[in-house]
Amino acid sequence: MRGVINLRGKVVPVFDLRSRFGLTPKEVEVSDHFVVVRAGERVCAIQADRAVGLVEVSSQDVESAKAVTPSVEYLEGIVKMPDGLVLIHDPVSFLSRAEEALLDVAMVDAA
Repeated sequence: MRGVINLRGKVVPVFDLRSRFGLTPKEVEVSDHFVVVRAGERVCAIQADRAVGLVEVSSQDVESAKAVTPSVEYLEGIVKMPDGLVLIHDPVSFLSRAEEALLDVAMVDAA
C-alpha cells in the first residue's frame, strides 16, 4: 500500500503497481493520476503515471488471459486495440489473503 486518499469523505487505500510488478518506484508527481477500482466490496486507488482515456469494450472482445499467459498472476483478460494491446487486471486477486488482513488493520488505523 502506497498510502491513502480522501475520496468523497471516504478513506481509500492507494496501491503502487510499480512495486507490485518489480519496477523502479517513483515519487508521486502532480501529473500522476489515480484510477479508482472496486475489488469486491473494497474501493481502492491505483497510482498511474497517466490515464489517457476510457474505452468501452464488449465482453466478446476480451480474450481470456489464462489461455494466452497462464502463468501471469492478476491478469484477467486481453483486448486487441488498433494501437496495441490492453491488459485487464483483476483487482480482486491483486492482494493475497495475508495482505488483505494487513490492509484491513491499516485501514482501521487510518479511519
